[in-house]
Amino acid sequence: MALFAQVAIDSALPQLDRYFDYAVPEALQAEIRVGQRVRVPFGRAKSLQDAFVVGLSDTIDYQGKLGEIDQLVSPAVVLDEAVLALCRAVADRQAATLADTLTTAIPPRSVAVEKKWLESLIAGSPITPAKAHVTADLGDPLLAGDRTYLLVEPRGREVAGYRLPVWALEAIRVAAAELAQDKSAILIV
Repeated sequence: MALFAQVAIDSALPQLDRYFDYAVPEALQAEIRVGQRVRVPFGRAKSLQDAFVVGLSDTIDYQGKLGEIDQLVSPAVVLDEAVLALCRAVADRQAATLADTLTTAIPPRSVAVEKKWLESLIAGSPITPAKAHVTADLGDPLLAGDRTYLLVEPRGREVAGYRLPVWALEAIRVAAAELAQDKSAILIV
């Protein structure tokens, strides 16, 4: 069975700020997942390019000759759909490339740290990937206890006689939910 991957090349060049289709070699088909780091040939360059798998499919529309993913850098899934969507939105809003925002959102690879993290996942550690919680009605607080990130409009809302940005109100709600459970909250803006 043929398997194809869409990848985002890790390059700051604006002309490469799109997804490219690659064939997944049979040896990698059982291992490859969306969000993993891979290395792919690109253009006429002899060296391989770093990339992230952003989609997998059994079919593609492209009819020409496809390159193949050369290697799977790691089995770790480091890019989830919510982070990809957030990075894409930030890149579009700030006239940056997806690679620029992914560089900020995903730390550089450290084999020792990655190995320890993968072992903790196998051992059933309570560490879970970050989840995106986007609410249309800001009356309900986000789920407490999760690492949370949120993309909101830069609008404001009147509260107690002050006009506050929506993101600040949501940060206050999350922190208040944690404090109500005798937990702590760290807000990074």
